[in-house]
Amino acid sequence: MTGTSRPTSIRIFLANGSPDGIRVVEKSNWTGRAIVASRNHASRKDFWTWFVAFTSTDENLNKAHVRYLESRLLARAKTANQWALDNTAAPNEPPLSEAARADADWFLAEMLVIYPILGIDAFEIAAHEPAPRDDAGDFVLEQRGAAARGRETRDGFVVLEGSQARLHEVGSAKPWLRDLRQQLLDRGVLDQADGHVVFTRFPSPSRAAAVLVGGNANGRKAWRTPDGRMLRDVQAERTG
Repeated sequence: MTGTSRPTSIRIFLANGSPDGIRVVEKSNWTGRAIVASRNHASRKDFWTWFVAFTSTDENLNKAHVRYLESRLLARAKTANQWALDNTAAPNEPPLSEAARADADWFLAEMLVIYPILGIDAFEIAAHEPAPRDDAGDFVLEQRGAAARGRETRDGFVVLEGSQARLHEVGSAKPWLRDLRQQLLDRGVLDQADGHVVFTRFPSPSRAAAVLVGGNANGRKAWRTPDGRMLRDVQAERTG
């Protein structure tokens, strides 16, 4: 999925007139469509609260295309390692002609534009850029038992390998933070024995800081350059 980003427009239709109801998401110059809705009668599946389904308005997607997309998305989610996956099966890519594969890859690329707009970052892979020798552009966080190094990237805020997180959450930690840290422990992103954090992307510096210190944190203040300047000041200087 490479290429130059280009301007586009996204249309979200609220079928019930409410943002919590059924939403239909369409993108300019694309035959795909996303349907977003909260859980309904699927009472035996308690692990989810809402879903996203994609379809093609010109009915050009067949079963082979769908299997291919499923395989690629699961593989990408495992590589990204952003969310815990309940899927135990790893479907193989079906045999497709070169033309059919190109069509499916194009459809997938457009899906990957829609997902982040809906708040889904499960397929967002952080760019594994090696740190420069002089650590230019790095930020450090040292508080509440955490000692970490991170960096802003176009894909989010990245905590660099070797960073150390606080082992336990503070008493005032919110449930979402406790759940997130447990997910990271389950996936091996956090190592409970040594408190290490591997190369992991977060949607914001505050989310990264919260995971590291085990409690609420303002990442724009907590992350600082090696000479002590806060991230918020560096960002302000950058924007003029």
